[in-house]
Formats: sequence, C-alpha cells, structure tokens
Amino acid sequence: MRIARAPELRFGVTEERLTGHGGLSVLARMVQYIGLAEMLSKRVRVKRRRRGCRDEQMLMALIYAFCTGNGRLSAVDALAADKAVRRAAGLRAVPDSRRLGEYLQRMSGSGLSGLQACARQVSGRLMPQLVRGCLDEWGYVPVFVDGTGIEVEGKLFERAAVGYNGERQYWLHAAFVGGAWVSGRLRAGGGDVRGDWREQLEADVAPLLAAGVP
Repeated sequence: MRIARAPELRFGVTEERLTGHGGLSVLARMVQYIGLAEMLSKRVRVKRRRRGCRDEQMLMALIYAFCTGNGRLSAVDALAADKAVRRAAGLRAVPDSRRLGEYLQRMSGSGLSGLQACARQVSGRLMPQLVRGCLDEWGYVPVFVDGTGIEVEGKLFERAAVGYNGERQYWLHAAFVGGAWVSGRLRAGGGDVRGDWREQLEADVAPLLAAGVP
C-alpha cells in the first residue's frame, strides 16, 4: 500500500490586488456597451444635494453588489472593501449600506418608473441576439411566466398579505424570454400570477419580439 505524501505548502506575501469576483469585469463591459450608467443618470432623479454619490453611482453599486450573488444590502460594504473588483467594474464611488438604504427610502414613483424604463431599454438592447440564439437552437422563442412567494417577518412591511400557506408575504411575478428575466412585479401576497400575466406580457415582453416570431 502506497501512502501519498501531503503536498508542500509555501506561504508568501504579494502586492497584487486579488478578488473572488473578477467575473464582474465581463459584466462591466456589457454595462459600458449598453450605456447603463448614462440611462440611469437621465431617467432617475432622487438625490437633491450634489454632494456624495450621484444617483447612477448609488444604483450601479447596488447592481454590482447584487450580481456578486449576495441579496443583502450589506453586500455594498463588501464591494467597497474590495479594491480589485471596484477597479474591474469601474466603480469610482461606492456608498455604505446605511446611506444606500436611506437613498432607497426616498425613491418615489417617478424614480421607480425611471428604473423600469431603464430595465426595458436594457432588455431591448440585448434581446435581438437572444432571440436569434433561441431561433437557431429551437426554432421558437420560449416565454415563461412565474410567481414566487416571498415570506416576510415583522410588521414593517406595507401591503404584505397572507398567502395560500398562511404566511404574510409578497408575490414576485416575473416573465422570462429564453433565459433572460425581462419583467418583474412585486404584488401583495395572496395573489395569483395568472391575474397579472397579460399586462406584463403586453407591456414588457411583446415590444421585445418582432411580429411573426414563433
């Protein structure tokens, strides 16, 4: 019987900046290609003072933080501490989670409408290539509608309602074209995705598909 020897480990110090989220550099190229920061700066107006991070900087930090796979607001703090990924993503300013939370609390209906307009514009830029890929592979473009229950705790969640399982919750109604999530609506709990699917398909999905696309 041959016993394998443990590998020899060597330790050292490097001045290089390392990160576990280097893949965000690929996302940053797409963001630059579609001009997402410029879209946000034109359509979203929440901040009233010029000091600190601008609107688009707030939102881009949040987008990149969520793209690291962490769904918590505190993910922006980890992003701010990671100098390598900040450089890879081209982020010049990253707010802390407390300041970002205060910013999101001030988001008005017009701000949300601006975000939705940006989301539709991004989908419109990326959809032609996705549609071609679906047609080449399958001969048609799959469209999928989904309803996901989001349970909440405490009494500080407005419009949360009791779902079919007896828990207070919201419903996230989403529409997908191929593998792309192109539409989302957050509804009070206890609803049914079938009640809202037509409005989402007509407003968010139909404009992305040319007439006659199977």
